[in-house]
Amino acid sequence: MLSFCKTCRCAGETLHDQEEELQPLTSGKTAGRNLEELLSDLGLKDLFKTKLTVGRALEIGGRSVSEESALSLEALPRCVLNRLMMVNVAARSAKYTPSDHEAPAPGPDSDWGNLVKDPDNRNAINPLDVITAILLCSDNFLQHELVVKMSMCQFAVPLLLPHCDTQKCTLMLWAMRGVVKKFRPHSLAYPKASIENSIALTNLPMVSFIRLGEVSMSKSQILNKLLSNPQQYHDTFVHRDMECGDCPRRISDGLVEITWYLPCGNKNIDIFSEPMAVANFRGDVRSFETQYSFLCHTSAAIFVFFDNLKLDLKYWTIKNVKAQLFLIINSQGKTISSDMLQKVATDCNIERSNIIMKTKQNDADFVRKLSSTVREVIEKSPQKMSVKDMYDVALELGIQVDENCNECQRAKQRADELTCNIEDTLKFKKDQLPLQAEIWKELSQIEKESSRIRVVTVLGVQSTGKSTLLNTMFGVQFAVSSGRCTRGAFMLLIRVKEDFREQLGCDFLMVIDTEGLKSPELAQLTDSYEHDNELAALVVGLSDITIINIAMENSAEMKDILQIVVHAFLRMTEVGKKPCCQFVHQNVADVSAHDNNLRDRQLLLEQLDEMTQVAARMEKKGETMTFTDVMDYVPERNTWYIPGLWHGNPPMASVSAGYSEAVNEFKSRMIDTLKELKGTRPAHTIPELLGWTKSLWKAVKYENFIFSFQNSLVADAYTTLCTEFNKWEWDFRKHMYTWVSEAETSVLNFGTAALTAQKASSLDDLLSVLENEASHELAKGEKQITKSLTNYYQRKEGHVYLVEKYREDFMNSVKSLKRELQTALFMKLETAMNIKKGMASVEGIKKKHKTIMEDQVQKLVKVCRTSQTPISDQQLEQEFEKMWTETMKMLSFKGLKRLNIVQQVYSLLQSNLETKGGDNDPQQCLQKFKQQYCTDFRDLFHKRDLCHRKAQEFTRQCLEPAVRQYVSKALGPDIVDEMMTGNKAIDFSTRSFFQFSILKQLLAEDKFENFAGYITNYENFVKKWIVNWIVGAFSSTPNRIAVMEDYHLKKIIRNIKEAVMSAKVAVRSEEEISICQFICGTLSETLVIPKDALDAVMVLNHAKTEQFFDWLLSSIDEMEESLSIEFHRHKDVRTRLTTMPFKPQDELFNRVIGCGKQCPFCLAPCEAGGKGHTEHFTSIHRPEGLRRYRWKRTRKLVPEICSSLVASEITFRSAETNGKFHPYKDYQKFYPDWRIQPDTSIQASAYWKYVFAKFNTQFAKEYDAEPADLPPNWKSITKEQAMKSLEEAFMMKKRKNW
Repeated sequence: MLSFCKTCRCAGETLHDQEEELQPLTSGKTAGRNLEELLSDLGLKDLFKTKLTVGRALEIGGRSVSEESALSLEALPRCVLNRLMMVNVAARSAKYTPSDHEAPAPGPDSDWGNLVKDPDNRNAINPLDVITAILLCSDNFLQHELVVKMSMCQFAVPLLLPHCDTQKCTLMLWAMRGVVKKFRPHSLAYPKASIENSIALTNLPMVSFIRLGEVSMSKSQILNKLLSNPQQYHDTFVHRDMECGDCPRRISDGLVEITWYLPCGNKNIDIFSEPMAVANFRGDVRSFETQYSFLCHTSAAIFVFFDNLKLDLKYWTIKNVKAQLFLIINSQGKTISSDMLQKVATDCNIERSNIIMKTKQNDADFVRKLSSTVREVIEKSPQKMSVKDMYDVALELGIQVDENCNECQRAKQRADELTCNIEDTLKFKKDQLPLQAEIWKELSQIEKESSRIRVVTVLGVQSTGKSTLLNTMFGVQFAVSSGRCTRGAFMLLIRVKEDFREQLGCDFLMVIDTEGLKSPELAQLTDSYEHDNELAALVVGLSDITIINIAMENSAEMKDILQIVVHAFLRMTEVGKKPCCQFVHQNVADVSAHDNNLRDRQLLLEQLDEMTQVAARMEKKGETMTFTDVMDYVPERNTWYIPGLWHGNPPMASVSAGYSEAVNEFKSRMIDTLKELKGTRPAHTIPELLGWTKSLWKAVKYENFIFSFQNSLVADAYTTLCTEFNKWEWDFRKHMYTWVSEAETSVLNFGTAALTAQKASSLDDLLSVLENEASHELAKGEKQITKSLTNYYQRKEGHVYLVEKYREDFMNSVKSLKRELQTALFMKLETAMNIKKGMASVEGIKKKHKTIMEDQVQKLVKVCRTSQTPISDQQLEQEFEKMWTETMKMLSFKGLKRLNIVQQVYSLLQSNLETKGGDNDPQQCLQKFKQQYCTDFRDLFHKRDLCHRKAQEFTRQCLEPAVRQYVSKALGPDIVDEMMTGNKAIDFSTRSFFQFSILKQLLAEDKFENFAGYITNYENFVKKWIVNWIVGAFSSTPNRIAVMEDYHLKKIIRNIKEAVMSAKVAVRSEEEISICQFICGTLSETLVIPKDALDAVMVLNHAKTEQFFDWLLSSIDEMEESLSIEFHRHKDVRTRLTTMPFKPQDELFNRVIGCGKQCPFCLAPCEAGGKGHTEHFTSIHRPEGLRRYRWKRTRKLVPEICSSLVASEITFRSAETNGKFHPYKDYQKFYPDWRIQPDTSIQASAYWKYVFAKFNTQFAKEYDAEPADLPPNWKSITKEQAMKSLEEAFMMKKRKNW
């Protein structure tokens, strides 16, 4: 046995004892092998060198949220670690539980040997070994966290951590610095006072307990009883009767654990009236000289457990040590003489009173006796020392100190640098940490943008256990204490394990702890309610899940808190956010709480609904809203009951196992909720979260919770929605334009296509049929857009949920679009019908005249053929002229009777429509084809083949104008498509983009007349701008429009040729039916064939069928070539735009002008999507002086903008106020559809400051006013700064190609 007297022992001296042969000291090689084997068994071998970090320990994974037993030895450390991090008092009870297929099969009945074996312990590991292994494989910061968690569980924590591979140990000073205890010694002068301090810095007497040799008593179990009162027993130290506590220790011998007894101040509860530290040495002290020496120098007393009185104890002394030595001897079952006890006392140099015998008394009597001795020691001993003071002792004995490592020293240095100049902590936090923006920036640089983040926050009354709840759930260390320990909001970022990220839909979980609401410290302040509102709005706005923490003893304040929360939730719906809400009721221990509180949950929901209605009225949102309208909340699924935190009375109470289990169950459900969110609401990236936080903070600061909320995510989501909606709208419009064009063609061709099946027998029936078809097409289009919109809102990407509040506006826009198209379509159909009817009134006369004229020509041919003398062509023309003149006199026609257009405007319009469409004078119509009749007459007389000429006439007079009209009609939509899909498509995608484009070009040109025109005559300016834009786009590429025309030309030529070939098959030469009529009938829904021209071609047509087809196809080819040349020759885009039936400039204007409303003060155009919105808004207001507003007295132009004016006491007058002055803040009385954000902090953008400063004099002259008094810094704004502010205002920073 080694002597522990460093000053007098002989080198290498070994003492023997007859009764007990000592085992030799374990060699470093053997100990190292034990450590290596254990770490290998536990799967920790690699971590022994690399070390486990706090970040990895906190990682969220599938296993980390479950409480399954360890199914393998490798899973055991993680199971223990997870439970420790969640402050679960069952952490040390975790053990390896083999699965069913691994468990040994039971032996036969004859195998009696199995009864005496312990199959369950074949792979069991002592809890101390597991904890020691975890600590050895953890870095200093994780050790720090683990010690704090162990202390909360009332577990003993390591004071000296052994390294069995090197036979050295480490003083765990750094690890214990985070353990803060509060206690109330009986010696305090003021009975209700208490002490709160880091336990590592607190001077306390330490009582140490060691073992010498093998002992029959369980030292640790005796200590547990010593520290526990009968009503509050707790296993502070692991002992042999605990789960796996009897398994041989492999690496934890030499461990010195420490715990503290801390009185609560109640004499009926406290075992000891004064605080003390209790150290428990593991293993036989004879093998660990260094640890024993350390205890001798730091303890007030050392209690030695031993049974063998024959051991030689005369060298058991260490000089200059004030620690008292007490021997605890178990005499049960032994005969001990007084001489033997006297010898022991003499060898150890102790008094008789320092020997405590355990005779036949039970443990309770023995513990009472031991307790009395300990009490006397701590009350009388002057030896008090903090763990920090043990630092020097450790260094003297060659013991390592954990905080001497480089990592701890760097952390300590940084902390000192940060705090050395802080005199007033509260002031420092207020001034320097309002949002900790720099930390966020660094964080965004560290983590890439592939990083997705979810946010969980907690709200509740002060001192209701919010921080403790988060600490238990996630294993983190938010500050906890009664009173206002948290000020503001603090966050921690927890990594999600890689194999769990896909399931959870994020890479990190941000946990935000908040200052308690309804703080007594703030209750006296006039703005305390606003403070709580702002805090609630901020954390709710950031969160994906908001935990509403309610302690039942504070339920009286619950209503006020919920009112605040409801306001916050309601405001979040304004910006498109609908967080998930979880109500946690703490301090509810009843096992049937969930069932018994059914009525309470229903009552709570009723109260929440009532509060929502009150809040909605205050926020001017109507009175029909319910809580579930603003929050994702299902009472049965989102309400939790959690028992009290402590098991017993603090400070000696441990965390309740029921609390840890209930919190773990809540955490598991919350993780499931996050999984569900993956499908409906994408996680933020860190830059997105930074942007959202910045905007949200600004919104909270200025109470700016209106839908013009300026946030990049909302703006992007809204812009994307507008862009998509505009595409759907254009597809709908284009489809209906194509349909109505075909319908108009059908109407105008009615009666022309004799062989084709008509849709109706009369024009009125046809109108009814087409109106029904139009209604069907409109309903189908409306249904398609509605479906597209619904599907869009079901997307998982694009932050669609942020624009949820606009869904109804866009749905209304769909209905409005359908009504607009229906009105336009029905009007076009009625117009075409009236034109057709107006033409039909003279069709009969025209037909009669043509028949008469054809008969006269035929008669003249016969007369001329009977002439006995040859007739020249000149003579034939003279004869024709004579016949024509006489016949025209006979066909005298007075024209249509005019309607009375004076009496009714409608009649005027009707008359105009009926006389529209061309030559309603039959004589004029007949006169137009005089030359054709003459040519036919000559050819008939000479019996010439008419095929070639009739084919040419049919092509030139019937097909060519119809084809030209067809191409012209198709060209307009093509140009719109090109503008919406080409290089500048984004300019027309939304109103905001369009505004940005115009303002950008205005700045580039930088001319006063342009700015003045844009501001004062917005619509005309925009129309001209669009025309110029189209002209520029289509003039930059030669023949760009001609290429489009060629496409449609080829398409219709192909259709015409197919119709000709069909006619060739269907029409026989002997039939009387006209080939041309058949062709026109086939094309009757595509081409409008001029009826007069067709009738003229058919007059005297005796062409042979086969030859006519050949010549016709040849003429069609010639027509195609001729038209293509014509299209390529016409390069004046501006002229072409004016001649198109469908004006692309008008369509684009309607798209970007939107509702056409402008700000009633500065004339900034409304940017709301669709036309069905109920409120108008604009991204960027202008100084009102730019719109002629001036101060009444000085006549100087006004430099302020609408946002600041509506938040001020300044008055205005306008036509709507009948010239009377009214406060700007009451503007909605006169302009109820406009929402202008009231914010005195907002100034004009640098863009308009630049414009106003540069053209101040010109604007004043234009408006007959005096120049504005502008701040000097406006004049120093550069063009580049103006452009940058424009990009920021319209959030174009991230967009390229501008």
